[in-house]
Formats: sequence, C-alpha cells, structure tokens
Amino acid sequence: MLPTTQRRSRPALFATAPLLAAVGVIVASLSTAETASRIAVPLLGVLGLLLTLGIARLQRDREAAAFLMDVMLVSIGVRFLLFGLIRQSVGAMVFAPDQISYQQLGDALLRSWQGLAPTPAKLTGTLQVGYPAINALFDLVFGPARDAPAVFNLFMGTWLAVPVYYLTLLIVRENRGVARWATLMALFFPSLLLWSVLNVREAPTILAVALCAFFAVRFQRRVDLWDAAGALVSLAVIALFREYLTVLVGISAGAGIAMGKSRSPVRSLLLGTGLMVALLFAAQRVGLGASLTQEPSLQLVQYLRHDMSLGAGSAFGQGADVSTLGGALAFLPVGLTYFLLAPFPWSITSGLQAVTLPETLFWYLLIPFGLRGLYLAFRYDPRAYTVPLSILLVVTFAYAMVEGNVGTAYRHRAQVLPLVFVFCAVGLRDAWAVWQERRAARGERRRRTRRDLEDLRAGRPTSPEAREG
Repeated sequence: MLPTTQRRSRPALFATAPLLAAVGVIVASLSTAETASRIAVPLLGVLGLLLTLGIARLQRDREAAAFLMDVMLVSIGVRFLLFGLIRQSVGAMVFAPDQISYQQLGDALLRSWQGLAPTPAKLTGTLQVGYPAINALFDLVFGPARDAPAVFNLFMGTWLAVPVYYLTLLIVRENRGVARWATLMALFFPSLLLWSVLNVREAPTILAVALCAFFAVRFQRRVDLWDAAGALVSLAVIALFREYLTVLVGISAGAGIAMGKSRSPVRSLLLGTGLMVALLFAAQRVGLGASLTQEPSLQLVQYLRHDMSLGAGSAFGQGADVSTLGGALAFLPVGLTYFLLAPFPWSITSGLQAVTLPETLFWYLLIPFGLRGLYLAFRYDPRAYTVPLSILLVVTFAYAMVEGNVGTAYRHRAQVLPLVFVFCAVGLRDAWAVWQERRAARGERRRRTRRDLEDLRAGRPTSPEAREG
C-alpha cells in the first residue's frame, strides 16, 4: 500500500530508555504505602524488566528487536512513573473503585485454596476466574500487596507492543513505518496507559485479544497448527478474564479468516455467516459466554443495559428498550455514538470526565485518519484486513448494544483500540507521505523560480526550450 520507509536515526528518548525504566521502578517502589507492596513492586519490576529484555532479544528480526526493546523500555518507565503519580496524588481507587471487588474475590479465593472457606459463589459456574486468581496468587506470595497486580498489568500493557507490531507488519506489506506508528499509539494512548497501572482486568484482556488477532491473521495467510494453537490459547486466556468476549472474538476471527480466504464477495458473506452460526451454536453447547448466548438474547441485552445504568451519574439511553429487534435497531446508532465518542467534551459533568478531555480531543483527531486507513485497506488489499476488521466490528456492535453509562463505555472501548490504531497508522502514514510529496513539490517549484530569476537577471533565457538550445 505504502512504500517501506528507511530506518531513521534512533530518537534521543530511546537512548535513555534503560535509565527511564530503572527510575520508574524506583519511583513506583517508593510511592506505594503498603509494606508488602514495597517488597512486591521492585521485585516484580526487576523480573518484568528481565522478561522484557528476553522478549526483545528473542525476535529474529534485528531491526524489530531494537525498536521493540527501546519502545518497551520507555513504556515501562512511563507506566511506572504514572503508577507512582497516581498513588501519590488522588489514589488508584478514584479511577477504578471496582478493584476492591477483585481484591476481595482474591482474598476469598485464597482462603478457599487454603481450605479455610468454600469457593466464592461469584466464581462458581463461570470461567472468569483469571483475575481473582491473579490477586490471590500475589496475596499468597507477598501477603496483602494490593499494588502487585497493577505491576502485572503494567507489563501486560507493555508487551502489547509485540503482537500489535507484527500484526500490523503482516497486513501492511511489511511497512515498518506503519507498524511503528500503530505500536506507539497502542503503548502510549492515555486510556491504555491508565488501565495498565490499576488493579483491573483490562490490560491482560487487551493483550489476549491482540494476540488472538495476530495468530488468526497468520493462520489466514498460511495454515499452520502452531498459529491455530496460538489463537485457541489466546481465546482460552480471554475466557479467564471476560468469558463473553471469547465468543465475540472467536466468532469474528473465524469469520474474518473465512472471508479473507474467499475470492468471491458472495461466498465470503455466506462463509462468514455460516461460520458465525456454527461457532455460536458450539459456544452454546459447551456453555461458553452464556451471558451473551443464552436465549432470549435481546431480553438479556436489555437487562444488561438496565443493570449498567443503575446508579450511574453518566447513564444514557435509560428509556431505550432493546428487548425487541426494532428497539435494538433503533438504539444501535445511539449506542455506537456513545461507545465510540463518549465522553463528549461539551457534556463533561465531573472531574474524572474532565481528565479525559485531552485524550478525547486527540481521539477525535485520529478518527479521520482511521477512516482514511480503512478506505486504503479496502482499496488495495481488503483480504489482509478481514480478521482485525471483523473482530473490531463484532465487539464494537456488541458493546454498543449493552453499554448503559459513559464510564463503562469508555473503559470497554480500550479493548478494541489497538485494532483501531492499525487503521489509524495506515491513514497517518499515507497523510504523512502526501504531505512530504507536496512539500518536496513546493520546494522544487521555489528552486525553479529562483533559478529563473537568476537567469533573468543574468540575461539568460529562462524557458526549458531555451536552456536546452
């Protein structure tokens, strides 16, 4: 689509990346108030740094390894500094009060492991035991180190760089410039930074979704059992954090693979529809994602929307009824608008929403480039993008139907942002290339004008024909 760019000189920030990461670990270790966390944070920080260096060195592509090592070290430093800033100012609970429930579930689960209590009722009959188990594991190792799971999330958010970089590289014909831009946005977009330094389950969920998309694209290109296993393991991990998301991502990734392999649009549609129905039926049979696959589905969606809007100051669409097909279709534009664009700058009603204003404005600026990237993708190589686009559309539409308040929509949107950034990076690089071409053309015109003026002053002919003569 776009020509592969030459490797540029190393930015100055990358040269100081190891120092930034080390300083970040120290600042975060000193910022936590709990004795157990003051032990856990530096230990996990050093271990995570070593694992990050190992991940970067395992890359066979030396240029990719150098970029990923630099950008991940900067990410670690920035995230640890943000970790410390939040805990020394407003506190983590301001941004994610629900982390208390994860801590309590982790404590209860640990007691059940030790035989002191039964398994928490909320964790029976569900696959979503991953995040409480992480809290319980850190509690077992370090004691009540409430910041330890946030450090785990910090590295999950950092390692997102690897699947995003290679996923983008796969579908943009090895254009490293586009892959770098997508990776930088996925690592340093404000909300993705925020959720990865709190004790909430967003960071591992986002990483697992990106990994599933990456392996699915590889499998679409060439059938390989290792890639199939990677996609299935990623789906299993998603199930441990958000069971319903396993169904949505699995169905859409499978449909994307089928559509990408087909040469006929009609055949693609039939294959995609058939695969979605088959996977949905299989999910129902094994009990996966029961919260979104059980009947009657529209009535359940209405219940979920109503439940999310209760007690929320930023609730929207309280009067909407999506329990019928007509009601669902009527509400869909409203749900999509809130899911993709909220919180709106003109309707900020709280300090927390005000904090998101810079990101929201930046997000609005990115949207035209994302649409431009989507247009270029389908103009030049539509089959390459079927998997990430299918996941993006299915997850977005599903969330748009059930969201009931702005805060939840804002957090859930982060799960699809890395896939959105792939298209944004394509659009941004194209706009950058066009700007460079126009700049070069203007420079050439100015140089030609200066030459003509010099020729005119010297009495030499200025026309090309005269020069050639």
